[in-house]
Amino acid sequence: MKPRVTTVEKTRLGLSMIELLLVIGMVSVIAVFAVISLFRPNRSAYRTNIAVEIANHLQNARIDSIHRKAKTVNQMGQVRIIDRRTYSIVIDANNDGYLDYPVVMNLPEELGVEFSEPFPKTFVFDGDGETVDLEAHPIKPQPMILEDSSGSTAIKISDDGKITVVPTVKLTATR
Repeated sequence: MKPRVTTVEKTRLGLSMIELLLVIGMVSVIAVFAVISLFRPNRSAYRTNIAVEIANHLQNARIDSIHRKAKTVNQMGQVRIIDRRTYSIVIDANNDGYLDYPVVMNLPEELGVEFSEPFPKTFVFDGDGETVDLEAHPIKPQPMILEDSSGSTAIKISDDGKITVVPTVKLTATR
């Protein structure tokens, strides 16, 4: 006859089925979190891509005004921020010498990216490529800010007309 093996002796010999299932379960949970973090959309990258697209529209409006040597506001290329999710672009896209009807664009709602206030904001470029107000007076425009739950990105226009996209830092009050 074979001697009987007790439970205490079984555990010394290796893992029980329950222990093995627990280890497999923990490894599975860790693997799922790793896969999710790899494939989860990077919100800041989406926000930056949208900001670069809008910066390109600003640059196109500036180049259009320079190309056509715009003298009056109704001849100048412009980008207008209408509300939190909507903006328009006015340029001479077909090169007939006249501004086309405004093209209205919406930010993708599913990404949660929005413009910061106040609204409306209009960015107008004269024939020299400088930013002007709606009465054609030169101005230094405030940065255009795009934000979502993960942070914000600024589109800045320098004095010489250079348009840059930079991440911004939200400042919080300390005690």
